[in-house]
Amino acid sequence: MASEAFMQVRNALGAIDNGTITDANITGLPDRSSGAFGGVETQVIIDRMIIDAFSRDTEFNKIVTRERMQPGTITHSWNLQGDAGLTKSIFYNEGGKHIPNPSLRKNCIVVAKSLRSDYEVSGLLIAGGFFDVLAAEGRDALTQMNLVEEQAFVNGTDASDGVTGSYLGLHQLLLQNTAHGDTSAIYGLTRGTDDELDVQAVDGGTSGTARGVLDLADMDAIITKCDKRKLGGRRVFLMSFERMDEVQQLLQPQQRFSGGIEQPAGFRVPTYRTVPLVRSKRMSFVGVTNTGSASNDASTDAVIFYLDMDNIVFKTVGGVDKAHIPIMGNGDTNNSFSRSDVRGGYYKTYGMIVVKRFDSQGMIWNLLTP
Repeated sequence: MASEAFMQVRNALGAIDNGTITDANITGLPDRSSGAFGGVETQVIIDRMIIDAFSRDTEFNKIVTRERMQPGTITHSWNLQGDAGLTKSIFYNEGGKHIPNPSLRKNCIVVAKSLRSDYEVSGLLIAGGFFDVLAAEGRDALTQMNLVEEQAFVNGTDASDGVTGSYLGLHQLLLQNTAHGDTSAIYGLTRGTDDELDVQAVDGGTSGTARGVLDLADMDAIITKCDKRKLGGRRVFLMSFERMDEVQQLLQPQQRFSGGIEQPAGFRVPTYRTVPLVRSKRMSFVGVTNTGSASNDASTDAVIFYLDMDNIVFKTVGGVDKAHIPIMGNGDTNNSFSRSDVRGGYYKTYGMIVVKRFDSQGMIWNLLTP
């Protein structure tokens, strides 16, 4: 039974019933309506765990091999061999002679690019924040760098979906002159003149007429084309998230051909004929189509890449790969010193993505959007 003193306190606070006290106090805000003085005993407490409302995840850039370039240069150069000399070997009569045909080699060269991701927090927020604002901003800068890097790897310099100032991405690098009419300059060579730049291509539709629906025969065909150029190696199919759903539905009646495999980056992916199926959100914007006129840079989901990952690498200059540079204060354009009350820094990478060999790479193109 409530004591007389307790009831007097309740009446003094203006509480009419239990609901009045409860409703007022759980809001965490001063509510003086009807004489109730709530919102003081119970405050709004914000959870220190920040919940992401966006994706930090990437799959493709995690499986690209990263190699340090030779010191003393910002360019990577290699020789691309087109053949082994077509008339080196012949059957001959005893005592006969033969003039061998030399092998065909062409020099490729690519220049490194600089990528950075900055963050900054004022001294006031660092001192008064109820969570580590500086660490959170630093983590977000690194996340954004990973997302932009994958965008550059896949979409490259595409005007609509690529990254300004980027190196060439798969969308520009992996095309064919015969199928797509591409004559781009790649690594100092020219597609159309230098056949070594052509990839293997399977038209998923009817070129010049319509895009088509993906089927397993398309995937089998591109595997065969690429295997005829290079057996074995580390192969992957690269596709959008939506395309993965389409492939999985195709694989349901063919369970004997599907499975799963652990990737070097530590995540598990499904497989088709033992080839890993890797996703990238950026593949939703790789459109190479021909429905009457060729479009090699459409912003649509129309391609699956079949990649020879032994010949796709990311080269870094001086080992500078997501290197963290802390900064105290903000740079002042009008003075040679800084007095700004901020802390922050940036992450930086010097390098470039390199497709060292093209004929062992493949693509299924002209596909309907899943």
